[in-house]
Amino acid sequence: MVSWKTHSFALALGASLGLASFQTSMAADLRLWRHGMTEAKSNAGFVGMVAEPGFADRFGLRVELTQFKNDSLALRALIAGDLDSYEGGPALVAASKGAAVKVVGCSWIGISIGLFARPGIATIQQAAKGTFAASAPGALPELLTRAMFQHHKLDPSLATFVGYGSDAERYKGVVAGVVDVAALDMEHESSAHHDKLNLISAFEDEFPGFARFCIHVSDRSLGTRRADLINFLRAETSALSAAKASKEREVALARKMTSAKDSDARAALVFDQALKRNNVRPDLSVPVDRLQEWQDILMRSGAIDKALDLTKFVDTDALSAAKAAPTEVFAAK
Repeated sequence: MVSWKTHSFALALGASLGLASFQTSMAADLRLWRHGMTEAKSNAGFVGMVAEPGFADRFGLRVELTQFKNDSLALRALIAGDLDSYEGGPALVAASKGAAVKVVGCSWIGISIGLFARPGIATIQQAAKGTFAASAPGALPELLTRAMFQHHKLDPSLATFVGYGSDAERYKGVVAGVVDVAALDMEHESSAHHDKLNLISAFEDEFPGFARFCIHVSDRSLGTRRADLINFLRAETSALSAAKASKEREVALARKMTSAKDSDARAALVFDQALKRNNVRPDLSVPVDRLQEWQDILMRSGAIDKALDLTKFVDTDALSAAKAAPTEVFAAK
């Protein structure tokens, strides 16, 4: 005869084993989706939420996030077949040169990057012949910096551009006086003030409404993995909506992804600014008119020689299918 306690323990153990077996079976049924992003900053909770439990797994996917120092490296990984998608600035320059990449949705509208100068430089005109730390050639910070020169009718050939891979490296360079100006995420604004750096240009003020994060895919993702792409976009919409709805959850994830302390206020400030400016777009709609304006700027600055047909660069069929998909979620076989 089995005692009540022993019987209860047996039932609990059996339930636990059954749940573990179910979870193992479900995990085995999940299809891997490899998603790239630029190195985590204080807005990382929005980008990274899709890989958290309860989002991609609801749609049959297991998202593997890989961070890159800049957009250009993520694009190379996508083209090489090492990623299924990545989130970064619109790859108009690469696409205009024949790169097989397309935009299927945009999650963040507004460019939260600025030019920060060492003490003694108060305007971009004063910095026109200086040394600029603007990421790798062709990466968004470098393209934005050159576009800003053109916007202010300055000659970028008079300046010296130095390739620094990450925000942190560029920040250290301008604080140490190794460079005169650095293109940095606006999350550095408070610390820059402490270090007596001058914000000489904020891109969001001068180029409002431009897409910062768009989801890029290869022909393979659009073709042989179309069903998975649709489910990934469904998961992204769900994750971004949840991130916008819960400051505590988004900020906690951003701090985790950036190894920031709980006392670090940057993620909370970025969250508040993102909602105030309506940067985060769970519907993933693509602002084609703004992409056209950005292409015009890139052409005037010399970054693009021949205009790209944006109808071939933007493909929203998968997004339309994601929005039309039924609401039922994935169930393990």
